[in-house]
Amino acid sequence: MEKKKNIKIEFDLLENGLDFIDNALHAIISTEEPHKLKYAILHISAGIELILKEILRLEHWSLLFENINNANYNHLQSGDFQSVSFPSIIKRLEGITNGNISENQKKHFNIVRKKRNKIEHFSFKESSNALKSTISKALTDIIEIIDENIEIQNTSDESKRLYKSIRRESSKFIEFVDLVRAKLKHDLKTLEERNIKLIDCPECFQHLFPLDGSYTCLFCGYTDTPENITALYADTILDYNSYYAYKNGEECPIKQCLSCKNETLILHENSAFCITCDSNWEIEDLALCSDCDEFYEKPEDERSDYGVCPDCWQNKLDSYD
Repeated sequence: MEKKKNIKIEFDLLENGLDFIDNALHAIISTEEPHKLKYAILHISAGIELILKEILRLEHWSLLFENINNANYNHLQSGDFQSVSFPSIIKRLEGITNGNISENQKKHFNIVRKKRNKIEHFSFKESSNALKSTISKALTDIIEIIDENIEIQNTSDESKRLYKSIRRESSKFIEFVDLVRAKLKHDLKTLEERNIKLIDCPECFQHLFPLDGSYTCLFCGYTDTPENITALYADTILDYNSYYAYKNGEECPIKQCLSCKNETLILHENSAFCITCDSNWEIEDLALCSDCDEFYEKPEDERSDYGVCPDCWQNKLDSYD
């Protein structure tokens, strides 16, 4: 009986991260099998985190420890230490190295991590279109960060090979997204003629979720109740966390709609739009009621604005009867 070879498996930090991503991309492009797509998210998330750690390591190896005061090179070599957490990675990249990360990049990486956490700790439901869209955005971001912070030509031959493979495979994701959007050209024109507002889909992040009462994304097919769509939008698009918002005194971006009175009005940048009834306003045209803390439309005559909404004003008048 032939003796099996004892093969030595060895990846440096960058190779390890690139290999995770390359493996995931090949799986996603070549199959629609649910379990392979599931593991692809796990591998993409792990790969991104390892590459960001490599950028920290290039600055100084002690940055790979969650508590820098406990940094010990022997522990680093053995792997017996508490590695830097993802929030700390981002904070250190912004404050110590030249690896500044944009808000969009942080958002895309966090979305991948949230999906990974759902897989590891809960149930998981995802369309292949949404998955590919999510990965295409995170992939574009990590490639940009690599180009800005790592000199690939000075890395190992394996890192160079993996990086070239990732760049090649990533173009297929871009082509996929472009192809789906091209097929929607007629639908988009119809929506434009009807003056229907489009928002970012909270599932796939394509700007293809129409406020037309269908509650369905044109790109990935995500659909749910208006309340659940609103909550997911606040979570994924606005990165809103109720616990941290309460702790830090941040305002909730979800309000009661002026028209339908459902708690599905979303405040985003300079606009407010309702998932339930499709109504939308410019923020500058709204005021916050001092009594009920809900929005109302400012009257054309500013002199008739008493700082309260019409319902609360009527309640005040009724109380004098």
